[in-house]
Amino acid sequence: MTAAAPKGRLGALFLLVQVAFGSHVWAQGREAVDNPGPTLIRDAQTQAQAQHQRDFQYGIEAIEQGQYAAAAAIFEALFARTRSERVRLEWARSLYFVGDYRQSTKLFRATLASQPPLAVQERIQLWLDEMADFTGRWDYSLELVRDSNPAFIPTSRQFFLFGLPFTFQPTGNEGPQWGLAYRLGYSRLLDSGKRWRIAAGLGGREFSETTLDQQVVDLSLGYRFRLEPRVELQTFGESQQRGGVPFSDQAGVRLVHALLGSGKWRLEQELRVGTLRFTDLKYLNGTNSFYQLTAHRPLLPQQWVSVSAYVDHMNTLEKPYTYLGEGVSVEILQGFPGLRAKARLRISFHERAYRAMDPFFGLTRKDRRDVIALDLQKTDFRFGGFTPVLVLGQERNRSNIAIYGYTRNFVTLQMNRALQ
Repeated sequence: MTAAAPKGRLGALFLLVQVAFGSHVWAQGREAVDNPGPTLIRDAQTQAQAQHQRDFQYGIEAIEQGQYAAAAAIFEALFARTRSERVRLEWARSLYFVGDYRQSTKLFRATLASQPPLAVQERIQLWLDEMADFTGRWDYSLELVRDSNPAFIPTSRQFFLFGLPFTFQPTGNEGPQWGLAYRLGYSRLLDSGKRWRIAAGLGGREFSETTLDQQVVDLSLGYRFRLEPRVELQTFGESQQRGGVPFSDQAGVRLVHALLGSGKWRLEQELRVGTLRFTDLKYLNGTNSFYQLTAHRPLLPQQWVSVSAYVDHMNTLEKPYTYLGEGVSVEILQGFPGLRAKARLRISFHERAYRAMDPFFGLTRKDRRDVIALDLQKTDFRFGGFTPVLVLGQERNRSNIAIYGYTRNFVTLQMNRALQ
């Protein structure tokens, strides 16, 4: 009896452990049903995400097949479940194709407010401009300018004319001046097929020295062969006054072609051919041809770079003023989402080689012009409906004929506004 007692106590203890362990296992199972654990939650989330991906793909396929209303319905329902900015972007794009420009514009602007990558912002702005043109768009721009040399007074005052030394003496105010620049533009698509587009503008610059005042009127009519990638042929005309007196008239045709680049590069090319006529300087009348190739690429989510190269040829009535020009420019756009700001740095280099010797100076003219400018903008700041942009820059022209060389520094406060 004494030997069996411990065995019974151990058996009872083992049974108690079994009961306790079984209760614990049951409790865990019950808790797993009532309170799903991380594994079950992850599984459910994975299934939901997979369904979201499938719905997103269905919407994209609907757009590609031209079923825009169906795509809009898919993205609207998907956005209600996910609140994804990418989904809202595709929803806005679908509504554009449907023709619901009001709601599409609202959604595009909401996506812009979320500070997406700059490449996406640039793309959205193209869609917004397109819809604005369909209903008619007014653009206003005002600029307060501080220019150190608005008259392009030469840096060197000493030069030779017919082999004799002369000193240049400015006739007006040669110091820095304040000025006001302005522009009012209107553009509109003329047909439901979004092919024909008309644009007109009125602009100018006013300085305290009235002989520097400029007024420009321009008009263009374009036909778009294709929206994506863009192919558009335009006819244009421009008339300019200086100091209140007619100065020049220009007219011609322009072909704009957006190319599908390789990888992340987006390419654009522009070809322009026209005539230029001066009211008084008849010897400068002639024909002008211009070609430019531009490549755009996002480097980082908030960084965008553009590189351009161009060739410019002016064939004038008198050959000493005929020239061949070429140049390159680099533009870097950097966004700062935390500050809701962006900065744009522009650097360009231009050269002109003239065809024949200048009869007055005894030299064949060669120029080199460099420009650097920095734009600063607070993207969430508005003043009276206008978007302020601060521009700081310098332009320098060097020439083997001293009278054509100059340097100017400028500070501009731009105020831009678009109304639809």
